[in-house]
Amino acid sequence: YGCSGLTGEIPIGLFGDLSGAPASNMFNSTFYGCSGLTGEIPIGLFGDLSGAPASNMFNSTFYGCSGLTGEIPIGLFGDLSGALATSMFNSTFNGCSGLTGESARMPDGQYLYDYFNTATSSNVRGMYKNCTGLTDYSSIPSAWK
Repeated sequence: YGCSGLTGEIPIGLFGDLSGAPASNMFNSTFYGCSGLTGEIPIGLFGDLSGAPASNMFNSTFYGCSGLTGEIPIGLFGDLSGALATSMFNSTFNGCSGLTGESARMPDGQYLYDYFNTATSSNVRGMYKNCTGLTDYSSIPSAWK
C-alpha cells in the first residue's frame, strides 16, 4: 500500500500458490498507489481462487497504478461463484489508465459485469474509473465506473 517508490513489473507467480476459498480483505489495497509499477498484470497473479466471494477482497487492489499496461488476464480473480460481497471490487483498477484490451473476465471468458449482473455500486463502485483504454469501456455498466 502506497509504495510509490516500488518500480518494475509485478513478479510472475507472486501469489500463485494460493488456492481455495477467498477471505475478506485478501488483496485489499495490495498495490494501492504503486504508480511506479510497470508492465502487464501477470497471468495467475492471484493463484487458483474458487468459491464464494468475500467482502473487500479486491477493493482498491491496483488503485492508482497508472504504469500498468496491457490486458487484464482472463480469470485474474479466479473462479468465484455466488453473489458479490460488500465492496468486493470497489476501485480495483481506479486510475489504471494504461490498461488496454477488454475488462476483467471470468475463466470462461464471460465479463465480470455480465457474470455478476446484479452488482450494485456498493459492490463495484469505481472499479474501472478512468480506465478509458479498455475496448469495452462504453459497454461497462455505470455502477462499475
